[in-house]
Amino acid sequence: MAVLRAESQSKIRRAENQEAADINLDLVALKTRGWKDEYLLVIGTVPIILSFIPDMQIYVKQGFEALKETPEWYWYLMAGLFVDTLGFRSLLRGIIDSTLQKRLKK
Repeated sequence: MAVLRAESQSKIRRAENQEAADINLDLVALKTRGWKDEYLLVIGTVPIILSFIPDMQIYVKQGFEALKETPEWYWYLMAGLFVDTLGFRSLLRGIIDSTLQKRLKK
């Protein structure tokens, strides 16, 4: 029983330390915001804005159709870029942990 308790406490401490490290990295990312944050914001919002301009809607649609052919690894790379730039490590860790738990239960 003592061994199980010690293992559980060790796992809790590791999780708390990792959470604290993620928060610190996110804070550093937020403090050192630069041009790439604005770039990602523009890239992310341009298709939405263009969707409201009738002459541009066809280009937005064609662009998204073309993106369907993008390899999966590229989307993971892009997600990592957004997470790193915008400081969402804690959120990402929660999503990964949840997904792993669901898959392990199957």
